[in-house]
Amino acid sequence: QIDLVIETSVQEGMLTLNRALVDLVKKKAISLENAELYSLNPSELRILLERS
Repeated sequence: QIDLVIETSVQEGMLTLNRALVDLVKKKAISLENAELYSLNPSELRILLERS
């Protein structure tokens, strides 16, 4: 339920953990491997990275 609230509250500045990790990977602040270690859903993380 919390993820749904976060996903629907993007306009208010909320980000899921995976979206925050995607941003960090894109900025080269962390590696994909580290992002996958901290992600609660690595497969979703990879999908988000492919779409961005």
